[in-house]
Amino acid sequence: MTRAALNPGEIGEPSVRTVDGGFQVRVRFRRLDGELSRTSATGRTKTLAVRAAREKAAARMKDRSAAATGASPLTPDSTVNELASEFLKALPHRTGSDKAQSVSNKVRTIKKHIVGSALGGMTLRQLTVGAVKRHHAALVSLGKTATARQTVSALREILAFAAEDDLVQGNVAAEFRMKRPPTQMKYVPEVSDVQLLRDAARAYRDRPGRMGPRPTPLLLDGIDVILGTGLRIGEVLGLRWSDLNLDGPTPTLEVLGTVVEGHGLKKHWQPGPKVRKSERTFPIDNALVAMLKRRKAESMGRTRYVFETSSGAPTGPHEWRVQLWKVRDWGLKDGSDFAVHGEMGAHALRRAVATVVADETDVITAARLLGQRETGVTERHYVRRNPEAPDVRAVLSVFADTGPIRDTEL
Repeated sequence: MTRAALNPGEIGEPSVRTVDGGFQVRVRFRRLDGELSRTSATGRTKTLAVRAAREKAAARMKDRSAAATGASPLTPDSTVNELASEFLKALPHRTGSDKAQSVSNKVRTIKKHIVGSALGGMTLRQLTVGAVKRHHAALVSLGKTATARQTVSALREILAFAAEDDLVQGNVAAEFRMKRPPTQMKYVPEVSDVQLLRDAARAYRDRPGRMGPRPTPLLLDGIDVILGTGLRIGEVLGLRWSDLNLDGPTPTLEVLGTVVEGHGLKKHWQPGPKVRKSERTFPIDNALVAMLKRRKAESMGRTRYVFETSSGAPTGPHEWRVQLWKVRDWGLKDGSDFAVHGEMGAHALRRAVATVVADETDVITAARLLGQRETGVTERHYVRRNPEAPDVRAVLSVFADTGPIRDTEL
């Protein structure tokens, strides 16, 4: 369908599409000098996005120089530092459904690794793919490979923000292709290692000469949930009694939230797991059901969370890890029979779960269990590679030679 021609000073009908966490609206408009131009804006709702796009078009209508700046106080000669500052001001209105922890991590990355850096002092006109590459390489040379990747990712968002006001002609951060570093599989506990951790936790709890109150079963019970489901530790501690069905024919556990804390965030329960597609329901075995019923009986119906503090708040991941570290350090003492591996932790337990499930089923099942969006992450970071090829002799027998025996074979 042909779009209607616009007269000078007119704004066309908005084109709306949904984006992560909101709406993006594009509009055409014809300047007073007759030139046809376009602009776009985003918003949490369709109405807000349309309003923002129309306001930007109206602001650019009269002044040709506004093609580079619109309603923004920035110009192509502004520095990346100045752009980052404007982006951070706008970030609360752009995050949509992003998790608080993700937003906090992004802000920290921008402030620490972009603002104030050599790259941050460059103007938008000076910014090139090569400049991004050098900034990335400098961080990698310091052993900060993950930080380098996060910094480039944040810079892509910042430059996309600039593009909305026509401050840049392209996104040089998006054009820079980061090479994926060779991954080295971290420690994956064997079944015997997991049992040793449990034995060490019990021995630490009942050790002779113990001072102070007896440790709670928080550590052991958390281990049981991770090994029975493959959940992240934040998801384990974010379980509520309303998420459990312990009395049905098939007892289940539903993941609908997680506990987050640290990096300036106050500990709190966050609706939705770490990854949006990680909301899932698990059938759970009898041993895990028995443990959960014990905790429920001990709570006497007075708690909301399965793992709750005396103040009624959910237990944080740091508190669980502190208990693990104490057991691990105690077990590494000279002469101890409970020398737990130094890398034993929540992630190591998840790797153990993923490896066992992948070996018995396949990596797709392991990825779904862990709540991961793609199997590549599971294969690179969670599942220990099995060097033995599958036994498919019966399947490949269809290619057996049914012709006459050749002389050379006699």
